Amino acid sequence: MGQLKIVTGGVRLDGKAFVLDSLIASSIKSRSYQPIVIESTKNLTLKSRNKEGYLSSRLVLENDRLECLTNNFKIMDDRGSLLFSANRKEVLVGSETLHVTGEGGTILRGSIQTRLVRAEAGHDLR
Repeated sequence: MGQLKIVTGGVRLDGKAFVLDSLIASSIKSRSYQPIVIESTKNLTLKSRNKEGYLSSRLVLENDRLECLTNNFKIMDDRGSLLFSANRKEVLVGSETLHVTGEGGTILRGSIQTRLVRAEAGHDLR
C-alpha cells in the first residue's frame, strides 16, 4: 500500500493501493485534476443500499459487458438534459433525433405513436 496518513475527516493515501477483498468507503476523491484509476482482472462491482440496508442498485463491469440493476436508469448530457431513461414501465429517448442503424431494419411489436409522419421530397411514404 502506498503512503497512508490519518487526516482530519478520514484517511489519505498517496500512491497505489491493492485491495484484496472489499473496499468500503463513504467517499473516494482524487486530487484536483488527477484521475482515479480502478483496475480489476475479473470485474468491478459497485453497490448501493437503501436506509434499511437492502441492495437498491448494482453496477457490474466485466470483461465483455456492463450490467446495471436498478429501478430507474438515466443518461444525461453535460447540460443535465435527459438523453435516455428506462424503468419497468417505459423506455424514453430524449434526443432531438433518433437514428436506428443496421442492415436488419427495425422491428416494432405493438403500436407506435408520432406527431408527424413524412417521406423525403419526391418519394412515397412507406
